[in-house]
Amino acid sequence: MATDIAYFLLSQGYETIMDKIDLTCGAIPQGEYEQVIDQGAPQQFLTFYTHIAEFRFAVAVTEALKMNKDYWVAIKKYCYDKGKVFRPEKFANIQAAYDLLDCCILDGTGDEDTKKITVAEQDKIVWEKLVDTHENYWQKAGSPVDIYYDLQSCFILGILNESSIKFANEENKIFTLSCEN
Repeated sequence: MATDIAYFLLSQGYETIMDKIDLTCGAIPQGEYEQVIDQGAPQQFLTFYTHIAEFRFAVAVTEALKMNKDYWVAIKKYCYDKGKVFRPEKFANIQAAYDLLDCCILDGTGDEDTKKITVAEQDKIVWEKLVDTHENYWQKAGSPVDIYYDLQSCFILGILNESSIKFANEENKIFTLSCEN
């Protein structure tokens, strides 16, 4: 997603955006998964990749908004549309929707407990954020973490588009999926 935003900025005349992102965040290794990781430590690679990818997204969005605050609407639409790419034809149940979100959204690494489900019912799942894994990246990029959560909500709403499942975000700490019957 960061690369798409960077290419957009490049097309708008920000000629050094790719260098800015690479020098600020580090480059993402190119090539097939088996070729770029240490086969003896795949979890370390995934942790490294996750951190770089999230920081690159924060920097790309921050630079876009510095260039033109009016890009905010386009970035939100981009995240919504990106979510629609992951949308299945139909969710079997609310748990399936939660599982898809859990797979699609970077929220720490596999060895971090970042959230806890507090309500798990047939028509409702509520989870609480235990650790904010995003704030550090957004602060380093020069933006409030609320921007991340707004874009995350757009992405989730894209995934849930055309379903009866609703999403709510309460102060970036409590998140709810619920079914409308």
